[in-house]
Amino acid sequence: MAETTVGGRPATITREGGNIRIVFHPILKSAKNPKAKMFNLTLSKADLETLKKAF
Repeated sequence: MAETTVGGRPATITREGGNIRIVFHPILKSAKNPKAKMFNLTLSKADLETLKKAF
């Protein structure tokens, strides 16, 4: 589990099987629950390849 910032938003990145899961958290550090899940993103290898081709 790696905690980092993605697009200015705190996030936790984990690997689940062959997929990468990114959980985004609230931006405000003073939030009532700063580790709350705002939204999740699960990317497969095919999804990552698609993103790489876009850049």
